[in-house]
Parts: sequence; structure tokens; C-alpha cells
Amino acid sequence: MDLENSFLNAISESFKAYDKYGARSNKKLIPIHKWFAKVIENKLGDRYYTKCLGNGGEYKLNGKYYPKNLDISIFNKETDKLVATISFKFVTSNYKQNANNYFENLLGETANIRRVNVGFAHFLVLRGHTPYYTKNKGNLRGELKKIELISEKDLMKYIKLYNDLDFPHKPNVLGIALIDFDDSENAYFVDLDSMKISEEDIGKINKILEKAGFSNEKINEINKKLKEVGFSEADIEEIEKELKKAKIPKKDIKEINKFLNNIGFSEKGIKALNEMSLNKFIKRVVGLCQLMD
Repeated sequence: MDLENSFLNAISESFKAYDKYGARSNKKLIPIHKWFAKVIENKLGDRYYTKCLGNGGEYKLNGKYYPKNLDISIFNKETDKLVATISFKFVTSNYKQNANNYFENLLGETANIRRVNVGFAHFLVLRGHTPYYTKNKGNLRGELKKIELISEKDLMKYIKLYNDLDFPHKPNVLGIALIDFDDSENAYFVDLDSMKISEEDIGKINKILEKAGFSNEKINEINKKLKEVGFSEADIEEIEKELKKAKIPKKDIKEINKFLNNIGFSEKGIKALNEMSLNKFIKRVVGLCQLMD
């Protein structure tokens, strides 16, 4: 079985464990953590070994700022030196509500580990169509309120981090996968091309911009940016200000704000995600282990 299909099988197992045991149980992590450990060991060869849940247990590292149980730890077999670790995050629901917390925690975790000279890789898995549940007691799942679409704006901070200069808060290796599940809870990769900004989307935006008195030149400039490089939060705020100046009804402004916050991926966004794909991530982790050894 190839790398991608075996990964999807492991994610499916993890998701079924999440459904069975709940969000707080670490049983949902075992299949996918073991998958990463096994793949990396096979790629690196006999000189290395790994530890994770279900495979020797999590290794506790005394980081620069606080102790940390590592998801997947990679060691040199001869010296027992910890050379690198893989941090794994699979967000099953309510991503947008917690997105900033996830990102800020990643920055802190990265610095804590990299500052003690251990290689750090992070792999993030998101659902293209993410359920949003109300809060419930304990380990119980709340009521399904809506389905949220992952947009380029939601991942912009990770893309910026990937392209950032090499500082201690930046992972040595960063990867992202967008997946969904079929009715049998089997995972599949989201087709990124299907998430591109469509001409229909552009048409909806143009109608509101024309109504607000935007010039054809400005509308064409916005269209080009949306298609080629995507919109940031600052871009959306700028358009909102222009719409308010034009005294566009609040209802219409709210509609376009919601639309722009959930719009599909630009060419640049898709290219960035392809650069952080699973296959490239694994290759870079192998290179990182050899570099840090």
C-alpha cells in the first residue's frame, strides 16, 4: 500500500476511535502516531528507533521552558540521542473557534523544543467540511449546529509561518493535509482544485462591489488578487471600510464579509498547500533527522 493510502487508513482508524471513546481519550491518537513512527523508522533504516503511544509510550523531554510529552520521538539507536520529534494535530470539529489557540500553542511548543537542539516537525490535519458542535458536559459531544468550510484565510497563518525566516518559533518541517470522510467514516484527501475560487463566487462579489460604486479597475484588481494570491483579514477589513463609506446596507456588508471569510483557495494558496503535502513532509523529516544526528 502506498504512503497516502496507508495514511488515510490510519486516520480512519483514529477517527473511529474518536467516535467510540470520545475526544479526551488518547486511544484516538494511537493508530496515527504509530503510523508516523513506523514510516519514519522504515525510511531512516536500522540506525534509528522511535517512541510514541502504542510503541514504547510518549517520551518526556525537559524543554527549554517546560517539560513536554512528545507525540513521536526519533532516536539514534547507538547513542540513544533524541534527534527529532513529530508533533501531530488532528482537528475533528470546531476548528475556527479555536484556530488562534492552536496556532499560538504551536509557536510555543516549537520554541520550547527547538531551543534544546531537538529537530521539530509539525503535521496538521483538518477536515475540509468541519462540524461545529455546541458545548456539552465532560466527554459528550454537543449538538451539531453547522458545517464550516475550511478556507484559505483559515490557513493563511500557517502559510506565512512556512514561508518565514528560520527562527526558534518556526517548525523545522511543517505539513498540512485537508481530508474529509465518506458515510462509512473512511478518510479521503480533499481535491484542492475543487476548492478554487469559482467564477460564480467572483460574480457574487462583483455585484456587491458594483453596487458600492467600486470602479471597474478596482474590481478587476480585487478579482485578480482573489484568484492569484488570496485575501487576508486585512484585505477583508479594507473592503468592509469601503462598503461602509458607500453606505451599503449592513445586511449586505455582513453577507460579503461572511462570503469572503469562507471563499475558496487562490492559485498561490493551493501551491503552498502542495508544498506542505504528506509526501514532502515525510521526506523533509527524514532529512531533518539526519541533519540533527
